[in-house]
Amino acid sequence: MATRSEAYAPGFFLGRLLCTCAVILRPASLVAGQTARTPDALLKEAESLHRAGKLDQAIEDYRLFLADHPDVFQVRSDLGAALAGAGRYEEAI
Repeated sequence: MATRSEAYAPGFFLGRLLCTCAVILRPASLVAGQTARTPDALLKEAESLHRAGKLDQAIEDYRLFLADHPDVFQVRSDLGAALAGAGRYEEAI
């Protein structure tokens, strides 16, 4: 008769381990019930917040976008404008 560990298909425990790791290491935004935003959605949200005068939130989204896309000049310019609008001139330079 097979022992308990032999009764499982090969790789069963590895699969369980990988699933457990995926749950533990998933992004914090997904844990909080938020969906991951695409770069385009993140940028549109930042621009919308900027136009609405919610500068601190817009600044956060601009910075999140720039973390993955540091060479997009227009977004750097928009971030500078939002920082200046918020009175954070030293950061805007």
